[in-house]
Amino acid sequence: MPKPDTRESRADTFPEPSLTSSAQAPLVVSAAAQDDPRRLNSGPAIVTISYWWVLRLPQVSELLACACLARLAGRMFDLAIILYTLRRFGSPALTGWVAFAAFGPGLIASPFAGALLDRLRAPLAIIVDMLITAGLVLALIFLDQAEKLGSASLIVLVTMCSLTSPLSASGIRVLIPRLVPDDALERSNALDTGSYALIEVVGPALAGGLFGFAGPAATMIVIVIFMRWRPPASFQF
Repeated sequence: MPKPDTRESRADTFPEPSLTSSAQAPLVVSAAAQDDPRRLNSGPAIVTISYWWVLRLPQVSELLACACLARLAGRMFDLAIILYTLRRFGSPALTGWVAFAAFGPGLIASPFAGALLDRLRAPLAIIVDMLITAGLVLALIFLDQAEKLGSASLIVLVTMCSLTSPLSASGIRVLIPRLVPDDALERSNALDTGSYALIEVVGPALAGGLFGFAGPAATMIVIVIFMRWRPPASFQF
């Protein structure tokens, strides 16, 4: 009788190893990756990426916190300035122009934000935007309390706030890929997008509640406080 081919039986019993995708098998994190999250490819172990893992990366949580507070202040200001104009001047027509000034110039300036980011570092661009906007809102509060704020000066202040707003929006999007490995971009972008969607709802609600209970001045001061949160000085890009 012919002898069985031991090579064939051995191949049937022990199939050759193959790469397993993350969707087909549970993934584990190597010890090296646990000690230093940036070392995704430091060993042969396959690494799974969680949202908590992404937040543990250096400077990622600080950047997302800065982004959340900057966006929250922006969404609050968008509604607060409209409510303020209606209360202060009682003119729906002027309110419409103020609403246009709050959004239109920023849309026009958005294509030029990329060119500015090439000349300025992204963290510096974010800081410049937040400081300028906070200063303009403080000027608005001061002029209002001094009863020297006219319709023209209001539109000018709101327009200047809108012109610098693309710097923060674009700067945050530029920084995220620089802080996380390529394998973690999907998770980091999901965190950024999710927080943005949440703030789109929370911002106007918080502004409306503060305006109703505490008045326009207190609402604007809270907005300025949120804008004072800036990227830490350790950002070097």
